[in-house]
Amino acid sequence: MFAIAWPLGCLGVFALAAAALAPMTLGHEATAADTTRAQRGLTVYFAAAAVVTAFGEFPVPLLGFGASSVLGAFVGLATLRRAAVS
Repeated sequence: MFAIAWPLGCLGVFALAAAALAPMTLGHEATAADTTRAQRGLTVYFAAAAVVTAFGEFPVPLLGFGASSVLGAFVGLATLRRAAVS
């Protein structure tokens, strides 16, 4: 079991890091300061949600139980994308 578990754990950590940095890849065509602040804010939120799991019994976002963190992440990314396009 451990032969399979550690590669999946590493893949999960890399996927979580990529998801935390995903907001910074959106909206490069927009130069508004509000969009840049929203990108940084959403990135900090995703990173903080991932780090807080090391200090307590919290589900890991995007990898843990339930769909609320996944839905919240997608809504945040979609809102950021819509703000960047318009």
